[in-house]
Amino acid sequence: MRLGQLDQRFGVVPWHRAGVTDTTGLISDRQLARLERWRDYFQRRFPKANLSVFMRRQPPEFELRAYNFWLANRGNFGGSLPQLGQNNLVLLTIDPGAGQAALTVGYGLEPYLSEEALQAVLEKASGSFRRGDYAGGVRRCIRALVRLLRDNLLAAGGGAPAPRAIQSTPALGEGPY
Repeated sequence: MRLGQLDQRFGVVPWHRAGVTDTTGLISDRQLARLERWRDYFQRRFPKANLSVFMRRQPPEFELRAYNFWLANRGNFGGSLPQLGQNNLVLLTIDPGAGQAALTVGYGLEPYLSEEALQAVLEKASGSFRRGDYAGGVRRCIRALVRLLRDNLLAAGGGAPAPRAIQSTPALGEGPY
């Protein structure tokens, strides 16, 4: 589906901020502060990347994978629009009502985080999510992403993510917890 079609389907981008957004109230303020520290850790390790977490109960007709792709492209999580091929966003969206989570990465990170790798990251967090420990699941995702990016960047010569030509779909991981 094209972004214009997704715009019509999903409407206005919901309130969010760069970092961790929980519109459900299922993560305590203390846990949110701790998750922001984990996010800061990720940002220090990968300063050219941008990690955001968005937790919201979605309407049942919203397919989370498409919604996450749309939100990553329309949400402006980094504060400025990146040039094509240089989008280094990592967006984790959690829908506790549907029991699903999805990961989307920008085109600049696709060479380092495949769809299979993103699915494996979600699987590491699935037990925590199923138990209602959303903060724990997010921490597990961040730890797994740090390991994957570190290992894949080292294997690629240690450089920062290089720009990449746009493909028809970004790397997406989705799954029930």
